[in-house]
Amino acid sequence: MASVSDKEVAPEVKRWGNVLIGYVLGQDLKFMEMKRFVDSEWRRTYGNVKFFIIEPGVLMFDFETAETKQLVLDQCLN
Repeated sequence: MASVSDKEVAPEVKRWGNVLIGYVLGQDLKFMEMKRFVDSEWRRTYGNVKFFIIEPGVLMFDFETAETKQLVLDQCLN
């Protein structure tokens, strides 16, 4: 069995700590439509947000900080 030290994992935890994975139901989502939404709804309020379409309907949102990620998550869940 392989073991991984906390020191080896820490950079990845830091890197992925600001990321949310989202799934959009029932839509044929286009990149530019999502870009317009992120620009108008999130970047204005939360700063730079990068996003990537992993596969149709599955998106990765990369926020500048864990705090902004949490604000968006809270907004989406309410």
